[in-house]
Parts: sequence; C-alpha cells; structure tokens
Amino acid sequence: MDIASTTAFWCAGSVANNILTKRALRICPYPFTLCLVGLLVQTIAARVSMGGEKRTSLFEWRTVLPISISVASSFLFHRVALMYGSVGLTITVKSMSTVFVALLSRRYLGETLSISSTIALVLIVLGIVVASVSDVKFNWICFLAAAMSGLSVSLKVILNKLALNRITSSKKEMYYNTMFVASVLVLPVCLFLEHDAVLHIKGSSDAATSVLLSGSGLAWMEIGSYVLIALVTPVTHAVCNGIRSLVVIVAGALYFQTPMPPQKILGVGIVLCGSLLYSLSKIAVSTKAVNAKKTK
Repeated sequence: MDIASTTAFWCAGSVANNILTKRALRICPYPFTLCLVGLLVQTIAARVSMGGEKRTSLFEWRTVLPISISVASSFLFHRVALMYGSVGLTITVKSMSTVFVALLSRRYLGETLSISSTIALVLIVLGIVVASVSDVKFNWICFLAAAMSGLSVSLKVILNKLALNRITSSKKEMYYNTMFVASVLVLPVCLFLEHDAVLHIKGSSDAATSVLLSGSGLAWMEIGSYVLIALVTPVTHAVCNGIRSLVVIVAGALYFQTPMPPQKILGVGIVLCGSLLYSLSKIAVSTKAVNAKKTK
C-alpha cells in the first residue's frame, strides 16, 4: 500500500478501535483486560501472517523489549484515559505525541527543528490546552493517562523506526515478537488488578463480543500504524497522526453525541494548524536538502 491508502487504513482502524473500546468499557469495565485481548489478537494475527515463514533463532531482546514496553504502556494508559474521559479529550491530549516525536527525533535521529517547526509545536501544545480545558467531560486522570499514552506512542514510533533500519529478522517476525512480549508484560497486571474479569466476560455474551471487537479494532489500528512507520519517517508519521486525530475526534463526537463547544473546536483547529505548519516546514527542509545535493 502507498502512504495515502495506508494512512486511510490506519485512520479507519483508529476510529473502530476508539469507538469499540469506549463501548466495551461500558459493558466490561476492565481496561487492562481489554488491552491484553487486543495484544493477543495482534499476536495471533502476526503469527498467521507469517504463514510458513521460518523464524530466526535469534531473539533480539535489546530491540524487542523496549518496543514491547512502550506498546504495553501506550495501550494501558489509552484505555485508562477512555475509562475516565471522552474519546475527544483522549485523542486531543494524545496529539502531544507530535511534539514528543519531534523532540525524540532530534535526539536520536539527528533531525533539526527550524523556527517554523518550533512555532508549529507551540501551536500544537496551545491547541491541546485550549481544547482540553473546554471539554465538557474534562477529567485529570483522563488527561494525564492520555499524555502518558502519547509519550509511550512516541517512544514506540522512534524505537520501531530505529529497529526497522537494523533488524536481521523479518518485519513480520519483529512485529510478532513485540506483541508477544507486550502480552506477557500486561498479563500480570490483569491477574493482579482485574482477576475477576474472566468471570464477568464468561457471564455475559455481550461483554465477550464487545471485548473481541475492541481487540480486533486495536489490531486493525496498530497494523496500519506499523505499516506506515515502515514507509515514512517518524515526523511524517506524526503529521499523519494529526490527520488521524481529527478523524477520530469527529467520529467519536458524532457517534457518542458528545457536545463540541466552540472553544474546543477552536483548540482542535489550532492543533491541526500546528500539525499542518509542521509538515510544511519539514517539506521545505527536505526540498532544500534535495536541491543542495543536486547543486554539488
């Protein structure tokens, strides 16, 4: 798939994930269990996609473990945020990941920040603040959990890109290993904090169906994200994430009939303007670099 179709696939999966997960939490209020099911669905899907592909004997712990930790953390915090707040607030605050990715890319990938890029990042932060404080369902737990999820997502994006540039195993195998280890990390959390979740799910067919649909939505979203990061730079991925955020916020507001006061619309608009300015500044930098190479 090309970048446009992959981004569309990712956006659709993200809409499905957030709506299905928010619905599932109303029937089955066990956010960590939902996270575990989503990870298991991805692990199974990754293993099936490998088909008869022979796995390498080398398990790259130094590569897989940090990514798995960031994956588990992002999923756990995201579900906590949805548990306490709206889809719109969760996704808006998670847009901080654009800022985090920019800073991490500067540190680990050597990408520079121009004046326009810096202004764009300031706009993104300002828009998030404006939109968040005006949310009719503002909740500090949701805000902090969404921010932590955004940071974890940023780490996942950077680590995935670094790994994809140097792995000796196949991309499918790395994805499988990452999700398998993340599932193992989340399992003790579920057993300790949500040990009665299985009984709740077994006693309700609606809960079981909702949990499976939520897990499928998560797998859909993450597969799209993983395919996209293999095609583009972390910064481009972050910009596409801004587009995804708008789609999810609008879809969530329409589906759950969440009020969108003018101040929140303004905040979301500022975030999107910041994301657009950031993408344009990066395009300008890339164009200059290409022209400089041609003149040599």
